[in-house]
Amino acid sequence: MSLQQLREAAEGHHPGPVLGLYVGTLRYGIEIDDTIRQLAPDRFCATPKYVSLTGQLDRAIHIPREFVDDPCLAALARDHEAKHAVADATAFEHARSLLSSAIRAAVRANTIAASDSRLNALALLTKGIQTAVDQVFDEMTTERRRLDAAVDSPAELEQLKTGCEGRAALMQ
Repeated sequence: MSLQQLREAAEGHHPGPVLGLYVGTLRYGIEIDDTIRQLAPDRFCATPKYVSLTGQLDRAIHIPREFVDDPCLAALARDHEAKHAVADATAFEHARSLLSSAIRAAVRANTIAASDSRLNALALLTKGIQTAVDQVFDEMTTERRRLDAAVDSPAELEQLKTGCEGRAALMQ
């Protein structure tokens, strides 16, 4: 990617000089056992034997091609974006620790109410679990923003402007 492309991608999302770009992509999947118990005619309750959540944070740091021949600028950009990657991983690990209890609570809350069909019982459970997971990931997004703001401290932004004998600022 060129420096111009990175700046366009970061426009409105970054408070200081843009020397690189960090992209963190969260991918996850939920597998819910579809065991349903019939309580009475037309009364069904989801009773999953398991709920499995897999999650992965893919992280990529992009350094502009203009920096390839300048080891100082490449290192300045890489080191700064690596701080964002570490902050992202921290937020992800914190969210992972919250997910188990959120899923357990959702399963408890959504397996006590009977539904009028097997399909509705499973849909109720699935929606409850999805809502709980989404809430944890929404909290993770807030934490990511807070940690990113801490990375982009005034001292860090000044270092980005003055690093490499000020060449980074000249490229703005």
